[in-house]
Amino acid sequence: MNSMSWQERLGRAEVEGTFTDEDRDDANDWETCAVKERFGLLQAWGYHPQRSEIRQLGYAFGNAVGCGDIASAYNYYNAIQTIPQAVP
Repeated sequence: MNSMSWQERLGRAEVEGTFTDEDRDDANDWETCAVKERFGLLQAWGYHPQRSEIRQLGYAFGNAVGCGDIASAYNYYNAIQTIPQAVP
């Protein structure tokens, strides 16, 4: 398991020009993805108005990392960060 935050991984990918295989795997696993890092699994899958948006952003982030699209991954990561953490 990688101890770097997704912000750190994105920065490293920008410098190196690519994501690692571990980044690609972790971005597509709910246990290690950017959504889990921000909200935890219960809020991501729980019943609240933004759950669909949160999941969609998680899928889009994972896809961007998997495709090596650093700019899109940053955009999705930033969108995930703008959702209030205390969701009813």
